[in-house]
Amino acid sequence: MTRRLLGHYTNLYGLEGVLQKRELRFGLFSRTNDPFENADPEFEIRISDDVTGDSSIFFDDGVLRKPFRLLCFSLSDTIDFFYKRPRMWAQYADDHRGCCLILNKVKFDLAFDALPVYQSKKCRSIVHYDLQEKEDEVSSACRDLTALVKADEKVDPQKVTDLMYEKRKLFLYTKMRDWKEEKEYRYCIYTRAQDDIFIDISDSLHEIILGYKVSGLYQRMLFAWGKEKGIPVSFIYWENGFPVKITLNDTSFEALDSVGIFK
Repeated sequence: MTRRLLGHYTNLYGLEGVLQKRELRFGLFSRTNDPFENADPEFEIRISDDVTGDSSIFFDDGVLRKPFRLLCFSLSDTIDFFYKRPRMWAQYADDHRGCCLILNKVKFDLAFDALPVYQSKKCRSIVHYDLQEKEDEVSSACRDLTALVKADEKVDPQKVTDLMYEKRKLFLYTKMRDWKEEKEYRYCIYTRAQDDIFIDISDSLHEIILGYKVSGLYQRMLFAWGKEKGIPVSFIYWENGFPVKITLNDTSFEALDSVGIFK
């Protein structure tokens, strides 16, 4: 049976929060780095039978994306995929000063499906990297958004976000081809809740991989934590530009100190 794994890159500040409660927090689309999804869709709204105005006039910036929360991972069958990605380390793990959390996808799916969130809808999917081929589909979806609001009718943002959820493959799970190498898998929640949403990863956390710029002292601390919790901790050592993953154990530091890796 193929083992499906999720990789979540973060900085050490984020890791400290994760380790305290072994939870991950769902983020906002406004904090993503993709211009298609970190801004609201733009469409026309009928002011009268003959006059239309841009949707940005009627909605505060970000209000249409705000009800959607997400957790982003890379998806692979092997751990090698996650630690052999220098660009991912640089962009999402504080320029190799952070870590990559490896999770068991089957166990994480169970936790997500069981997650209680008041008045919410949940969905999960791979990300599709063909947005550049869907300009007509985006335009059609925006016309559908325009049709929701009749002339002289009060503009209801929930009508708009409901349709965005209905078309979630486009609005939540589609990006440009430029992002394809990330092999992203997403967990999304459509909710009116204002509080932060967390998910427990106690059962699904499989391993912690540390970037090569994480200090030796921090590596020792995290190894001790992992040993107590029964979670392997490893770090990446780049040898002539090629990554080597070293799983830490009781004798690792003595051996590696002798060659200067932790000094």
